[in-house]
Amino acid sequence: MSLGKILIVEDMEDTRFLVSRVLGRAGFSILEAKDGKTAEVSLSREGNIDLVILDIGLPDTDGYALAKKISKALNGCKICFMSGKKEKSEVLKAIACGGDDYIVKPVLPEQLLSRVGNLLDKEELVESYHQLECKMKANLVGSKIVPDIQIQAIGEAEVTVFSTARFADGTHLNVESPKLQALLKRSQSGVILRVSHCERQGYGRYLLQCHFVGLSEQESAQLRAFVIRGRYAA
Repeated sequence: MSLGKILIVEDMEDTRFLVSRVLGRAGFSILEAKDGKTAEVSLSREGNIDLVILDIGLPDTDGYALAKKISKALNGCKICFMSGKKEKSEVLKAIACGGDDYIVKPVLPEQLLSRVGNLLDKEELVESYHQLECKMKANLVGSKIVPDIQIQAIGEAEVTVFSTARFADGTHLNVESPKLQALLKRSQSGVILRVSHCERQGYGRYLLQCHFVGLSEQESAQLRAFVIRGRYAA
């Protein structure tokens, strides 16, 4: 039985083959497109696509324009951008165009499975991780709301936090944290999280399950190393 149907829109044959093979072996039904035109044909023929993995730089269009069309045409279809661009501005632009997640190339198979598992709620594809405690502020992307955020657990792809504000699933947070910045060894501030679940823990206190958006493979490696150690290295 298929875990779901995924359309891979990628002009590089090697990358498309890798992603298709990894997800196909995991149990997904796979469709492939090498450009925007082919992708639109698949989208019109297949109305029950669960996820589109979308490259930004396509031969006949850009992924941002295609993402807007997908969002209008397929209600409930998830969109995961996949690009070599790792600038925060590109991630924010992808979110604004309807993206639910953003994977930075090159992509490792285990990273791909974890991110797809998070998007499609396939717990068997998602690993659990150790604890990290620190305090930080999170700004809602495109909003002035600034709730208090306290991290309870952190992993390679996901973060569990306590918040003083309630958020709808799919909300994106722009987190400012010197500790998290140091952990990722990035010079720029701000890490984008996507809320996948929000549960009330008491008056003015909510437990959020979030996932990192737009981490490079180097940053994912830093988190992976931290998870193995099980502690924050100052």
